[in-house]
Parts: sequence; C-alpha cells; structure tokens
Amino acid sequence: MAATPELQPSGHLDEARKIVRKNMYWAMGIGAVPVPIVDLVGIAAFQVKAIKELSDLYGVTFYEHKVKNVIASLVSGFTAPYVAGFLFSSVVKFLPGLGTIMGYASVPVAAGAVTYAMGKVFVQHFEAGGTFLDLNPDKVREYFNSQLQEGAGMAEDASKGAKKTAAAS
Repeated sequence: MAATPELQPSGHLDEARKIVRKNMYWAMGIGAVPVPIVDLVGIAAFQVKAIKELSDLYGVTFYEHKVKNVIASLVSGFTAPYVAGFLFSSVVKFLPGLGTIMGYASVPVAAGAVTYAMGKVFVQHFEAGGTFLDLNPDKVREYFNSQLQEGAGMAEDASKGAKKTAAAS
C-alpha cells in the first residue's frame, strides 16, 4: 500500500469523500448501460465531473484539458491486461446474451474502481495544496493503484448490494 503524506485536513475532506462516492456510483450506473463504447464515454464524463466538483470545493481553477491528460496518463499506467479487459468488457456487449451479461457484470465495477481512485488522487493532491498545474501523474501512480484496489472492493460491495436489492424486489 502506498504511503499517504501527512495532511492537515482542510475541512473539506468529508464533502470531498461524498463527491467521490457519489460519482463512483454514477459511473457504475453508466457502466451498466448495455450500449458498447457509450458506457466508456459516460464513465469518462463522470470522472471529469467528479474532478470539477472537487476543484470547485477546494477553490482550485479547473482546466478540463489538464484533467483529461491526467486521466489518460493514470489510466495508461494500468497493466495492458487490465486496459484490454476493460475495453473487452465494453465491446463484448455487442454480443447478444452472454456478452451483455459479461459486460453488465464487469464494466460497472471497473468504472467505479477507476472513478474512485481518480477522485482520491485529486482529494489527496488538493488537500496538500496542489493545483492542476503541479500534479505529476507519475508521482501519484502508486497511490492511484492502491486506491484502485480499494475502489474495486467498494464497487464490488455496492454491486452485490444492488443485486440483492433487485432480487428482493
């Protein structure tokens, strides 16, 4: 697990955590959309939205192009099998029946995990007084990867809870 620098809480931490969780759930929901590629575009939109909300909370000037570059850089740091699996899970939705089920089962969890990790990276960075201009994706990659694992666990739990609720209805 990556070491987290000692931070003096800004007073925004609780609200920041709510923003991250809310957008994680929205990304999971859009990940369940049965239309291939549309889900990936929607997930990216919720990641940008989450970061915009965090920048507003912390009073940091938002630069959409910088955010997209950071997201791309962090995601490109995944291992090739993870990226291939994420894309495959979306594209497999083209296949009727089993493909739809496979995509429906895996894309929401991956979307939630990535959105959570992305949000946590920006919370940590903004809590430390950082801005979009001084965020170095290479320096936060280890923290991102640790938060990705945490986010995957949270997303899996949320997905299981949603399935139980749906089954009980």
